[in-house]
Amino acid sequence: MAVFRGRDLGRAVPLMRESVWVLIGQAGVLVGGLVGIRLITGVVPPAVYGDAALLLGVVALASSVFCAPFLQGAIRFYSRARDAGSVAPFRAVVESLLGRAVGIAVALLLAGGAVWVWLGDSGVGFGTFLLAGALLCLNVLRLMEAGLLNAARRRRHHGLWNAFDAWARPAAVIGFVLWLGPTVPVLMLGYVVGALVSNLAFRRNLIRGDLEASRSLDPDWSDSLRRDLMRFAIPLAPIAVLMWISSLSDRYVLAALAGSDAAGLYVAAYGLSSRPFLAFAGIANITFLPLLYDAVARGDVRRERQVVLSWLGLLAAGMLAGVALVIVLQNEIVRLALGERYWGAASLMPWIAGAYAFWGGQQLFECLIYAHSRTRLLSVSHGIAAVSSLTLYAVLIPRMGAPGAAIGTFCALGITCCVTFFLSGAPALIAGHRGGGAPSGGSVPEVGPAPE
Repeated sequence: MAVFRGRDLGRAVPLMRESVWVLIGQAGVLVGGLVGIRLITGVVPPAVYGDAALLLGVVALASSVFCAPFLQGAIRFYSRARDAGSVAPFRAVVESLLGRAVGIAVALLLAGGAVWVWLGDSGVGFGTFLLAGALLCLNVLRLMEAGLLNAARRRRHHGLWNAFDAWARPAAVIGFVLWLGPTVPVLMLGYVVGALVSNLAFRRNLIRGDLEASRSLDPDWSDSLRRDLMRFAIPLAPIAVLMWISSLSDRYVLAALAGSDAAGLYVAAYGLSSRPFLAFAGIANITFLPLLYDAVARGDVRRERQVVLSWLGLLAAGMLAGVALVIVLQNEIVRLALGERYWGAASLMPWIAGAYAFWGGQQLFECLIYAHSRTRLLSVSHGIAAVSSLTLYAVLIPRMGAPGAAIGTFCALGITCCVTFFLSGAPALIAGHRGGGAPSGGSVPEVGPAPE
């Protein structure tokens, strides 16, 4: 069923205009990412690439546990601030919470780096962990702005910034590698400089625009928002750990059992195979998520069903077509998109592509859970994902190496997608069994466990 009927044409035109910027942004991200992988794998050996990927995974873990819950909450509650004319206090609350969270994350990251250096098991020095801490701060800063731009449906700025960032980081990495040589610290320095250039190029004007749009500074409103954000975000922190286990632990198990070379080959195949699916899912998410949140906030179940059906249909068509292309053209894609030392990754690509087809559906169903503030349900799906991932990796990687990691990822994400589908209430919504009808004017349920 279409998202818009004839009477909704006035809303469809702005959505189509926004979608053009979404497509431009995601195309820039996809092409920049693929070009970056090709250039980096052409000059960086698999062992160095693998070690850098492991350190980036630690940065991702710190961001996911300490910062991502507040970022998701910022997106979730932005409409409240916009409707109240209180964007300025909203930003102040979000920045305060994120500042504390980032401080804790960086402190723990540096403490872990000091222990790692003291153990002396790697050539990675403490300075590399300082660079990782700087990258974490820059990543969170950009993700906050990008999330608010998406929530505010400012697609042009959002798309251009994402595209610029996708090009700036690999460009900086290549520049420093050609200048200083292919080492892990040099790669991290490149990522930091690229992220810094990206933030400096876009952030100043975006902040000024948000502040000028604000009309009130109410301390009571800010305190209420802070409490709601904390209630929303705290249950997500352990979920973030489970998500990291199910999505990134494979490369650590592989590196421990097969070495950094195997991990580097796997990470290259992973990045190449997943990026098109991430970009396609990103287009769908950016386009439909504000519509979903708006429908839920208004209590309009009929419109919520329309959005979900349209979202799901777009994902199914695009993901299936993408997997089919990867299966048929895997060897040609690898030879075109990776350096020669990484061509052995071709056989891994169909499994990873299939895994991220499942991931796209999982994102839709998780957005339904977020929209209804039932975030504690995510601990169930991601707990199952973490257990199944570690079990599959423990069984498959020792026997098969990198192919075992790819097959394990495919199976784990497939399981998670199915579990999340049922937990989200999507079956009842799609079948039209969930109650509701015309917009009721009600608000989204209070943050916290929703009735089962």
